[in-house]
Amino acid sequence: ETAEDGAAGLGRVKFGPGAYDIAIVDLVMPGIDGRHIVEEIRRLQHGPQVVVVSGYPMQQALADWPQKSRPVFLQKPFTLDSLSRSLKAAISMPATSSP
Repeated sequence: ETAEDGAAGLGRVKFGPGAYDIAIVDLVMPGIDGRHIVEEIRRLQHGPQVVVVSGYPMQQALADWPQKSRPVFLQKPFTLDSLSRSLKAAISMPATSSP
C-alpha cells in the first residue's frame, strides 16, 4: 500500500495500529519530512518497524540521528535483493522508542 505524501502515510499508520509490520519511508517527501514520520511512528505503541530510503548517501542522510536510534537505511536506487535484505533487517530489530 502506498500513500501520496507523508501526512497520508502517517495517518494510515496512526489509525490502523498493528495493521502494518513495516513502513518504508522516504526522507524527502511533500508536506512532512521522513524524519518526522519516523519519530511519529516510533511514538506509537504498536507502530511498525521502519526502513528509511533516500537518494543521499547514508552518512549524509542519517548524520544527525543518534547511532542507537538509526533506522535501517536503504539508498536509492536499490535492487529487489537489497530491499529484501533491508526488510529482513528491519523485521528482526527490537521495537524502538522515539529518538
